[in-house]
Amino acid sequence: MIESQEIILPIDAAPTITGFPITKGERVAHVTTPGITFRETNEKILWKLIPTGMEYIADIDFDTSGRFFVVGGNDGERGLLYIVRQDSGEVLYAHIDEAGPVVSVAISDDGNRVVYGTDSAYGETCQMAAIDTTDMSVFWTYDFARSAIEEEGLGAISDLSLSSDGRYAAAAYNDTDGDEYGEVALVDLDKPGKTWENVMIGDAQHVSLSDDGMVMAAASTNEVWAWNMTPHAKLPNWDVMMDENITIHDMALSGDGQALVIGAGRDNATAPGFISFYSLVEEEEWQLEMPAGDIIMVWLSEDGRYLYSENMNGKRFGHDTVQQTKFYDSEWDWVQRAEFVVWKQEHMDEAVANAATAPPPDPLIDYEPYIPVFHFGLLLTGCIAFLYFTRRYSIRREP
Repeated sequence: MIESQEIILPIDAAPTITGFPITKGERVAHVTTPGITFRETNEKILWKLIPTGMEYIADIDFDTSGRFFVVGGNDGERGLLYIVRQDSGEVLYAHIDEAGPVVSVAISDDGNRVVYGTDSAYGETCQMAAIDTTDMSVFWTYDFARSAIEEEGLGAISDLSLSSDGRYAAAAYNDTDGDEYGEVALVDLDKPGKTWENVMIGDAQHVSLSDDGMVMAAASTNEVWAWNMTPHAKLPNWDVMMDENITIHDMALSGDGQALVIGAGRDNATAPGFISFYSLVEEEEWQLEMPAGDIIMVWLSEDGRYLYSENMNGKRFGHDTVQQTKFYDSEWDWVQRAEFVVWKQEHMDEAVANAATAPPPDPLIDYEPYIPVFHFGLLLTGCIAFLYFTRRYSIRREP
């Protein structure tokens, strides 16, 4: 059963938080005590929000058009989802789901559609649903319960992703009963049910779609796969296995579906974290060993050129994946944007070339030495005259 309402629930307790970040373009959101902080990548805070009524915040997302911010969680008895104005932090809509805690959310780039997934913590099977933000209505639902032989649906929708226009959605489902069952699924929100699924990948934790929904990537804790969705092939056309002692914490696919990046580490705040970059169309890959702390968040720009990441100690980084250079570090006392770095490099080269062929500048005018001497003479004459008349006036006043 699904209910919806347009007011905040009257519960005053601040939520328990999970501490994860999310970055898109030049904006980044953090779930930190006692709520959510939304800022630009130059550290300018846009707003802070304590979602009153939520006992636990499980996931957040925001669109790239600047319209909405989505928060998923629960109040201890029901799943909750809030839709917030991205420019002000004002809560516009509160949604209740009796099936279970809302543990994953995603919003399309244009802000028109929101999808969310639940957990079976309250004894109900996992559910995935979609909301149209034009009228805040639930228009699509799917129950992840399978046959009793395979899976009873008691697990969690661990991650969701939407195509740019909100038509296609990808879901990662994992079982909580300990038998390592999991699946990834693709759905067309204009049609009922699943369009495609793969149940052979084990414990699915992360999923990501390209902007057009035609490339999907998914990850467990130590392996990553990618599929071309055009033929809906079951077998992945690309995969990579991480070292046994490395845990994958996050994964991101570029908007064009041609590049993929992984954030990982050894589950240790003092050991180095890792960023791994892969091209899905060329034989190119590289890995960076980062300062102490696992990399828990990664984000790629539309063309895969710019990469933002954050580690478990709250340090944020920006990298140019083509030049493999760092252009941003939250510990620096200054900020360089990726676009500015490119612009500066282009224009610095141009300036150096122009300087090499430019004519010498005109010499400075050499003023004659009598000019400052003449000025000094006028000043000295004035001082003598002042002292002379002052002395004569004082003599006349004596008795």
